[in-house]
Amino acid sequence: MNIRTRSPRSPVRQAQGRIFENTGDSTAYGFELDAIAQIENLTLRAAYTNLLKTEQAPRFVAKRTFSLIANYRLNRWNFNLNGYYHDNMQQNAIVPGVGRTTVTLDDYWVWNLTTRYGLTAFNRQFTIEGRVENLFDEGFASPTRIQDFLKDCPTVKELPFWA
Repeated sequence: MNIRTRSPRSPVRQAQGRIFENTGDSTAYGFELDAIAQIENLTLRAAYTNLLKTEQAPRFVAKRTFSLIANYRLNRWNFNLNGYYHDNMQQNAIVPGVGRTTVTLDDYWVWNLTTRYGLTAFNRQFTIEGRVENLFDEGFASPTRIQDFLKDCPTVKELPFWA
């Protein structure tokens, strides 16, 4: 994997008392591993990314990410447990009255649980779903978690894990 981004000139954005700006050009490379196993009705999947080269100081991208997915299907029932690890990273911030500073966002694991039941009624198929996001109530900070900042950013989406 080889990633190179170039930041276009764009205005500084402000949300919830914070001011955000582009970080400039960046180059990163590393490797990704993905494994999947199917054992009857159970599907297990794991993915790992390790960036060998990132910008050194400050580091605006997570060096390592890891995800685990376990999906079990039994007749009309489907059970899914997935977890995601995100390594620590840094973020520039301009704090009013203080000026420019760099903060470190801690690494974190987030686990989600989904249960689905499929049924047929009135010649139609329906799915009833229950979902618990952030199962263990892990506290974590990320620029993508600031909703006011994302309001006008249609290209940023939170993607669910599906087996």
